[in-house]
Amino acid sequence: MRKSTTLLAAVLAVCTAYVGTSYAIFGIGAHYVLDFSVSMPDAEDDALVFEDLRMNATGFGGAFASDLASQIFEPEDIPIYFDRTGWKRTPFALGGKVYVDIIPFIDVIEIGGGIACWEYTGLIRYPTGIRVTADPAGDTSLLSLQDAGIVEVDYETMDLTLEGNGIRFPGISGTPYVKLDMGLTIRKYIPVPVVDKVLRPYAGAGFDVHFATPVPSSGLISDALGDALEGQKSFQDVANIMGSNENAKKVTQEILNRLFTPHYGMNFVAGLMVKPPVIPIGIYVDGKLVIPFGPLDKDADVKGLGFKLNMGLVLHFGKSKD
Repeated sequence: MRKSTTLLAAVLAVCTAYVGTSYAIFGIGAHYVLDFSVSMPDAEDDALVFEDLRMNATGFGGAFASDLASQIFEPEDIPIYFDRTGWKRTPFALGGKVYVDIIPFIDVIEIGGGIACWEYTGLIRYPTGIRVTADPAGDTSLLSLQDAGIVEVDYETMDLTLEGNGIRFPGISGTPYVKLDMGLTIRKYIPVPVVDKVLRPYAGAGFDVHFATPVPSSGLISDALGDALEGQKSFQDVANIMGSNENAKKVTQEILNRLFTPHYGMNFVAGLMVKPPVIPIGIYVDGKLVIPFGPLDKDADVKGLGFKLNMGLVLHFGKSKD
């Protein structure tokens, strides 16, 4: 116990003496982000398969053949679809950092983060009924009748874009996707003869945690509405369920539950700070390679591997070690 106390006291003494030297560094910065790290492939007719749902034609008039009207349709026969297309980056992307030199032999420990937004066109299409355009003959299975053009399925569309729902937000009109990231990075300054009092290149590596808006997908909507879409339902039942405010709240709650699910990763950074002597204000540019440990959204195949470019202003005090 006495040896441990003596060792701890010695370590604290070294750190205190080190921080008290003229080499101590502290800085705080804010930057604009060009984030190219997130991508999502287009997906049209992504079937939302509710395994326990069965549909029938009860309650619909028209020229239904009796054998067709009595059929029970499997989930894959008349699916609910989700379309997501037109993924693109929006102008909304900001970040910041705080860094300090408090550990011997390490130039800077940096804690930083940012928030960025992308958008896409998100639509949910759900069946509202089927129409028989001719008298079926022979095979009256649904798939055969659809292939022959005898049966047509009517769909309604739920628009998930901001513009489609009358919501105005500067620079964003589609379905928003937001990512918040935070990370801890260890950086090392790279001395440059002659100009190192003004130009300070650096490089480093660290670990990140990401929080991202989930994309409506088969997995998410199945988790949110799976209980409501069980058993045998008519097309009108399905339309009522999909249009229910209560069920919309369930989808929203599932999105919130997944929003606070952390995704971990690492990063490599290289940058340059320009700061004249004496003046504590500088300009910096960071290039960061973001490497998540897996997809940001497994259901929608949202990937987070790529580059970020940060450009901003910093209040910097102290000087790097000689």
